[in-house]
Amino acid sequence: MADKASPTLRAIETIIELKKENEFLKISNQRLLSENEKLRDFIAMAAHEFRNPICSILGSIEAIEEKVGNKKEDIRDDMARIIRNAKRLQKVACDILELNIIENGCNVRLHVN
Repeated sequence: MADKASPTLRAIETIIELKKENEFLKISNQRLLSENEKLRDFIAMAAHEFRNPICSILGSIEAIEEKVGNKKEDIRDDMARIIRNAKRLQKVACDILELNIIENGCNVRLHVN
């Protein structure tokens, strides 16, 4: 007779099972949201950490470039390459920050000089 449970009993069992599944999904969703927030925080921190040394590198190279002037063309070529690559890294860092801002729902553009 256990196989022939009443429709009311089956409905109650189904409701209980659905509540368990719903609670599991809530917990899983909370974990995913927490992990996603940690990832966003890491991306923002990493991009900021890139920007600081890049700005220092660019400033130092530009100061050296002014001091050297036209004295050594090969040094100027090396410095130009360093500046170009540091600016590429700077753009990557800015792109990462912009992506993080967009993912967080903000509509802000970063401008780097």
